[in-house]
Amino acid sequence: INIHNNLTVHHGAANNSNKIRKFIFIVFTIRNQKYKNEVLITENFINNELISSIDIIRNKTPHIKNDIDIYNENKYIYLPKFLNNDKFQKVRNIVFDLYNNNKYSHYSNNWFNKDGDNNTRQKIFIYIKKIICQNEIEEKEIENHFDSAYNRLKGPLSGVISKIKELHNTNYVSIERIVLFNVFPGETEQNIHLDGPIQIDNKPEPFKQCYISIPLHDSSLEMGGTAYYKNKYVMK
Repeated sequence: INIHNNLTVHHGAANNSNKIRKFIFIVFTIRNQKYKNEVLITENFINNELISSIDIIRNKTPHIKNDIDIYNENKYIYLPKFLNNDKFQKVRNIVFDLYNNNKYSHYSNNWFNKDGDNNTRQKIFIYIKKIICQNEIEEKEIENHFDSAYNRLKGPLSGVISKIKELHNTNYVSIERIVLFNVFPGETEQNIHLDGPIQIDNKPEPFKQCYISIPLHDSSLEMGGTAYYKNKYVMK
């Protein structure tokens, strides 16, 4: 698996083969654990009245690793053979089962890198943490669908979740989205870009995100992949 963050300069490569490249893209939200104060309650008589006093005797601020300590110079982590074959096959089978048999996972109008009338990169949402729909009945149905997909995948992905917590030294980690990408033959190179949380009113979000790519099959160089760049060589 590949892990990158919002500082990782990268792009998706072209698919020059005659096969569809499939991979899942998982968005994790990481919130730094808030510091905790250890307090002591003492009682004293003041003017013949029992007064309780709360005092801070020590504050415990957990160490949060900086990204520079976690990620390499290219701002990504490559973990070869991280998922054992059993877990990988379970993830793969669940995603393909949803894709083949569920009406909400089989098709998407989210296309990227449109080349004239050719749609070449399709994004299908397997799971979204929080949703709002205009129709309450549809909203409940889609929530149930996403909850079901998440419950099926969280077991096989438990090792990945634990690794993200370990790397970022926090338990405040959640899966925001799981996306299936279909990269069709003829897909051209993406523009070089950064991933990151959507900002509202140009206000920074109070959390970080990291992103994991898991290929669902062996991919040749001709089928493409993801290229990562060293930040110091990229003009911003």
